[in-house]
Amino acid sequence: MTPCPVSDRSASAAPAIRMLRVAALLVGSLAAAAPLEAGVRLPQVFSDHMVLQRGRPIPIWGWAAPDADVSVSLAGQTGTAKADAAGRFRVDLPALEAGGPHELVVSAGDTLKRTDVMIGDVWLCIGQSNMQWKLSQAATAGRDVPGSADDRLRLCMVPTIVATAPQDDVAAVWGVSGPGSAAGFSAVAWHFGRELRSRLDVPVGVMQIAAGAIPIESFLSPEGCADEPSQASFPRIAAQVRTDLRRIRERALEEAVSAWRVQALDAIEDDRPLPG
Repeated sequence: MTPCPVSDRSASAAPAIRMLRVAALLVGSLAAAAPLEAGVRLPQVFSDHMVLQRGRPIPIWGWAAPDADVSVSLAGQTGTAKADAAGRFRVDLPALEAGGPHELVVSAGDTLKRTDVMIGDVWLCIGQSNMQWKLSQAATAGRDVPGSADDRLRLCMVPTIVATAPQDDVAAVWGVSGPGSAAGFSAVAWHFGRELRSRLDVPVGVMQIAAGAIPIESFLSPEGCADEPSQASFPRIAAQVRTDLRRIRERALEEAVSAWRVQALDAIEDDRPLPG
């Protein structure tokens, strides 16, 4: 079959041909942008400077190649597992005493390392705007922020996202308490962590999970509320939220695709690269 020169296209065929070109280029762009799973991966919360709970078995989970053999080592303890068909794995290490710093090593063909890992007490600080209130906004900020350095107090801020199911990963990483990390951290959570550090004399990790006006049900599962009379309406509300969120996302997707299509057609006509 002989290709038809561009100059010979009929006016009626031009839109269809342009759309075919858009589709082909879009598929190519998505294929090029798709990340390749190149070995072992951990959730972002397993980062340098993290604190893992003392006195209890330590679960380490993540992703590797399907059926890969995975080895996890920490503080002289080693555990192994085999990734499932989807590449998921979990290794439970024995309980450890407070201390550190340690190095977490995860191997599955290639190797990941997380350094400056402490074993201590981990606390979740969940709340609304009062929990969001930053240390830099507190009345004692002029004293507390400059004096916030503590190598054994670690801070982790979990970003607020909208989701209707538990997430495999979030963009949350740990940092050592100091002026740079503590200023934007929850004042309540930081003072709580500092008080625990002074009383317990062990590493303390504080995780901030807060959003203004958010109801406590946002942190509960429908299954966990099933037998609580005061929460009888929660499963119905959760289902409605899922439906509403799906509609919002579908509408946003349609608008984004429509805007991208206009830009892509213009780019094709001008022989420019497709917009990102």
